[in-house]
Amino acid sequence: MSKTPFYSIFKLATGKPPNEYLRHLRIMYACELLLGTDLSLYEISCECGFTDQTDLGRVFKQIWGISPKLSLIHI
Repeated sequence: MSKTPFYSIFKLATGKPPNEYLRHLRIMYACELLLGTDLSLYEISCECGFTDQTDLGRVFKQIWGISPKLSLIHI
C-alpha cells in the first residue's frame, strides 16, 4: 500500500493522521512517566521517542498548553 491511501485509511480509522496520532501516544506515555516515576525530563523524552527534552516540551505544550514541569506543579 502506498503512503497516500494508508494516511487516508488511518485518518478515517483514528480521526488523526499517523504522525499526530503517534505524537499523542508519546505524550500520553510521557504523562504516565511524569506521574509514576522519578525519571528526569531528559530520560522521559528519550524513553518516549523524542529527540531531547526541548522537543518533548514543545509537543507537550502544543497538546496540553503548559510545559511538562508546570504540569507536575498543578497535580
